[in-house]
Amino acid sequence: MDLTNLTPEQRANLLAQLKEEDKKEQEKIRQDREAYKKLRSEAVEEMFPHLLHMSNEMEHLKKRVYDRFSTLLEMKKMVFKPTDRQQIGGGSHTFTTADGSKSIIIGMNVTDDWDETVKDGLDRVNDWITSLIEDSDGKTRTLVGMIRDLLKPTSGGKLKASRIMDLSNKAEELGDEKLIDAVKIIEQAYSPRNSSMYIVAQYRDDKGREVRIPLSMSAV
Repeated sequence: MDLTNLTPEQRANLLAQLKEEDKKEQEKIRQDREAYKKLRSEAVEEMFPHLLHMSNEMEHLKKRVYDRFSTLLEMKKMVFKPTDRQQIGGGSHTFTTADGSKSIIIGMNVTDDWDETVKDGLDRVNDWITSLIEDSDGKTRTLVGMIRDLLKPTSGGKLKASRIMDLSNKAEELGDEKLIDAVKIIEQAYSPRNSSMYIVAQYRDDKGREVRIPLSMSAV
């Protein structure tokens, strides 16, 4: 359409028509958005109580499982007497039926932490490294680099317990008493903080494969 051929009245009518169509389109968009907001609210209101109920049930079940196994956990500690190094290494416990067909794993998510005496152990390790560097060769420099890597803190500024275990194993392997004593001080300074408990349930299917029961919404 060539607008130059339209009369002023025709152009005015066309403009009014376009404005009306645009107004109707904007109104439809507004109504669609209102309808979406209403349906969104209804869906949340409908499903929220079910999710809240499930969360409460899971919380109660989690407490029930922990209460049921807490006596066994204490008995396990008494019977097997874990060493300091074993306590650093893990916080999960597996309980299995006699026929091995079902297992429940109870564990604690742990945040590594250390008391103030860890500084003494670190200072001693660094002194040991310094004395080693004074008479260093290529092999010694490699060893020093590896030990320093094991002492590197995480992004949160904390020593990583698994690395200290590796350092302890390396010290035992080297047989150096100064390094062994320094690492023991670090191990004894370990003071982990428990964050949350987790539970895993699994069974063996008819083909002997371990199958985990999904216990979270994301795992289903």
